[in-house]
Amino acid sequence: MLVPSTSRQLVSKIDSAFPRAVVLVVEIEDPDYGLGLGGQVMASLDAGADRYYVARSLHQLADVVEHALERPHSSAQQPSELTPPHEDELSSILDRLIRPEAAAEQVERNDEKRRI
Repeated sequence: MLVPSTSRQLVSKIDSAFPRAVVLVVEIEDPDYGLGLGGQVMASLDAGADRYYVARSLHQLADVVEHALERPHSSAQQPSELTPPHEDELSSILDRLIRPEAAAEQVERNDEKRRI
C-alpha cells in the first residue's frame, strides 16, 4: 500500500487496519497525473541536500556518511513539498475500520480466558 509521508500515528493506524499489506511511505509529484504528494524529503532535496538516508544506529550513520563522502555530489532535482491531504479525515476513517477488529479480538481473548 502506498501512503504519503505523514505522521507515525496515521501510518500505525493504516498498518493496523490492513495487517497483511506492505506499507510503503512515498513522496511523489507528477503533474501529468495530477499527483502532488511531496513531503519533507523532497523539500530538503529542493533546498540543496544531496541525498537522504535513514540510519537506525550511529554505526549505520557512520557507514552512510563514509559512503557519501566517497562519491562526488550530484544535485538531485526534486519537486517541491506539498502536505498530505485530509489526514484528520483519513485518520477517523481508519479508526472506524480498526475498532470492530479490535473489539472482535477482545471477545476472542475473553473466550480463551473462560476456557482456561
